This record gives sequence, C-alpha cells and structure tokens, in this order.
Amino acid sequence: MEKKFEETSRVGLAPTKAFTRRAFEPKSSSEFTCERNPMNPGNIFLVVNLVAFITWLALMARPRHPLVLRTASLVVPLLLAALYAIIIAMRMGRAEGDFSSLAGVASLFRDPWILLAGWVHYLAFDLLIGVWEVRDAAARNMQHWLVVPCLVLTFLFGPAGWLLYIVVRTIPPTIQNSASQSPR
Repeated sequence: MEKKFEETSRVGLAPTKAFTRRAFEPKSSSEFTCERNPMNPGNIFLVVNLVAFITWLALMARPRHPLVLRTASLVVPLLLAALYAIIIAMRMGRAEGDFSSLAGVASLFRDPWILLAGWVHYLAFDLLIGVWEVRDAAARNMQHWLVVPCLVLTFLFGPAGWLLYIVVRTIPPTIQNSASQSPR
C-alpha cells in the first residue's frame, strides 16, 4: 500500500494536491543512463561528483594555495553554474511540476535532468560556502585543523557544516592557539 502525503497550508487555505511516494521515484533506471549516449544524467552526475570531490580535497589539503583558491572559488563553481544553466534552459517547460508546493517540486525532480540540475546547484553553492569558510578562517588567523571538520560537513551536508563553522569561529584565539600547542 502506498503512503499518501498531503500538503496543507498553515494560513487556512484548502489542502493542495495529494501525491504518492511514487512522485519521488524516477519512472525507470533507464532514464538515468543510456549506453548509446554517454551524455546522460547518470554519467554527468559521476563526473561532477568527481570534480567536486577533488576540489574539496584540495581545499582541505592546501587551503591557502592561490591555484586551489582560484579553482575552488571561481573555476569549478563557474563550470557547475554553466552546466546548471544549460540543463535548466534545455528542460524549461518540458518537465512536469512547479515550485508552488512540495508535490510540485517532487514532480519536477522525477525528471532526471532536473534532478541533476538540483544536485549541481547544491555542489556549486556548498563549494562556495566552503571557500568562504576557508577565507574567513584565514582572515581570523584560525588554525586550519579546526576548519577541516567544518569543510567535511559542508561538503556532505551543506548548511550543517556552515553552522558548525559559525560555532567554531567563535572559539577565542587564545583557546585555539593553546589547543594546537598542547603536548601530545
């Protein structure tokens, strides 16, 4: 038996369209891959994930290197933004759904290309937040080892990593420095 979800308004409007769990599932796995066409959402997903992962590793390992900062703050986000714009331009008006309700968004994300665009959106903005964390930490003379867990969390869970960084940056410099100089 499929679970039904209903979206209701808290401001007294009538309930909107009901939808089933199936709204979150792709129509078939063949929508994500096609052996005859390497330019499909599944293959592009693998490539952008690899690029993002390598960029995040470089940001964690060499946060103040000019090439790493330029790549992480400009080159990769620019490529991801261009890919996002191309996908959205190609699919605009072709996918079912809208942004007016959770059911509408779920319907949009049934389209593998729109789902990929959403993922690319996350990758780009999370990376930009990670670069901001690194630059802000450098400006505050924070120990980089304090920022690395924040970067990992930002890469994996976006806003949760940013939230951790906001908490970590409130640690007074005297405590940061004494923690890094304590005997092991």
